[in-house]
Amino acid sequence: MSLAAVLAQAQQLDLAKAQVSRCIQEADARKLRSLSEGALYRLLVLSDAFGFPLPDPALRALGESLLSPALRAEL
Repeated sequence: MSLAAVLAQAQQLDLAKAQVSRCIQEADARKLRSLSEGALYRLLVLSDAFGFPLPDPALRALGESLLSPALRAEL
């Protein structure tokens, strides 16, 4: 996820999009829980920005529930 965020910041959007897609495809509850809050937030923001939703709405709900209320409000 860190690589995707750095690529997005560097305006390397095709490469960032590929990384986000890979992260989304590999996402499961265990992996979401293992992310730092910042990485999880970036994953959710970039997945929205690139149009790659998590495959299971329950995973999205889990991801949001793991964020602080302040970050959740920014989604």
